[in-house]
Amino acid sequence: MLLFEYDAGHLYAARLGTTPSREVDPEVMDAVRDSVLEIVGRPLFPVQWQGSEGTHAAPAEPHRLVAMDPSGQVVSVEVLGALDSVSLVAALARSGRTAGLGWVDLAAMYPRGAGAFRRDWNAFRESLPPRPIPGPRLYVVTGAIHHDVRPALEMLADSGVEVYEVAQRESTDGRTFVEITEPFRVTIPTVSAVAALSAGHRPDLVAVGDEQVQRVLTAIPDGGAPVGPEGAPRVSDGGAPVGPEGAPR
Repeated sequence: MLLFEYDAGHLYAARLGTTPSREVDPEVMDAVRDSVLEIVGRPLFPVQWQGSEGTHAAPAEPHRLVAMDPSGQVVSVEVLGALDSVSLVAALARSGRTAGLGWVDLAAMYPRGAGAFRRDWNAFRESLPPRPIPGPRLYVVTGAIHHDVRPALEMLADSGVEVYEVAQRESTDGRTFVEITEPFRVTIPTVSAVAALSAGHRPDLVAVGDEQVQRVLTAIPDGGAPVGPEGAPRVSDGGAPVGPEGAPR
């Protein structure tokens, strides 16, 4: 659980000792949106904020962030006022479309332009450990989860969907606190790179029923060779991913 204090449009680490209020104020959800990458707590490379269809608690602001995780996988981060069956299906559909975006599409979407996209992505990747494992494809931060979708979230947690629930708290002296709970979060196995590569060369060493190790192996190309120098695609001047020798893939 993460707990923040909301003050003057910003979130700060908060102390416990308040009672949750019924609804999350729109301005609080606006601040949640601005701090969503800190709330998610995973290294993500933001590409572009999109959407203002009114599903966000502050309808005038975009509520969907197109981003990339360290493996080069395109992901969606959505900030929603409430999550019901309709908004869940819509978020999954948008995530599916977003996942199909190519490097040229992402470079064109990047606010600073294709050249900056290449430089910023490469700097982002070089700041992280090599051989990253792909994480969830869809992150949802919402002010309320309807009861009819909670059973579905339990199943989706192992299918690349991570959901955070926001609660607003008020103290007796008028301070506002924001509580973030993670009721449904996918578990990514921790397997060393050496063990994973060894298993890749010797699949007979991996138990057939060991699904977690099998998931890790699927994230590593044949022979253990990374897609790029750091285990994730690098981007050429034209915005296309390049291989280890610098040739466009």
